[in-house]
Amino acid sequence: MSRRALLIAATLLTAPVLSAQDASSLAGRSRDQSALAGVDQRLVNRFPATVAIRLDALIDSAAALGLPTEPLVLRALEGGAKGVPADRIQTSLGRLLGAMGRARDALGAGTSASDLTTAASALQTGLEPTRLVELRNLRGDRSLTVPLGAYLDLVARGAVAERAWQRVVDLARRNSADREYEQIDVAGLVARQPEDRR
Repeated sequence: MSRRALLIAATLLTAPVLSAQDASSLAGRSRDQSALAGVDQRLVNRFPATVAIRLDALIDSAAALGLPTEPLVLRALEGGAKGVPADRIQTSLGRLLGAMGRARDALGAGTSASDLTTAASALQTGLEPTRLVELRNLRGDRSLTVPLGAYLDLVARGAVAERAWQRVVDLARRNSADREYEQIDVAGLVARQPEDRR
């Protein structure tokens, strides 16, 4: 058989194999696209398909429980932008989801998404759910976002958590305006000695 005939035969033999590989690849892409159909496009754009689907499952769980989903999406995107490994992002979302559930249990089903999210962050720092109830009783129908945000900011700046909380509660008892929470001076709330961290 001539060299040209051998090349033609080899081409004919390998063609069906290449077509099968192409078909398999196309089928895989089709399955991925189908699985991503209901996934938030921001997750699809940021993460590989398998990661986006895993994170979206947690977000769907929040929606099924009647909890806000946007904080979870934003937490995932923040982790992705910082290069946090997917497993750690998933764990973080799971913890935030659990904290939002506990915050709603403490504050009630009618709590706004903003209050729930800030309350969940406060719970994740170690604040007890009973403290949320205390603040809700003092604030009445007013939002908790500003006072809880002030508490979180004070703790992040080195304030002793108990001191920071008492300062926030004192303002709530006086029915203080939101701007007063934003003006709390952290200087007197920071531990001077290790034993002061109480």
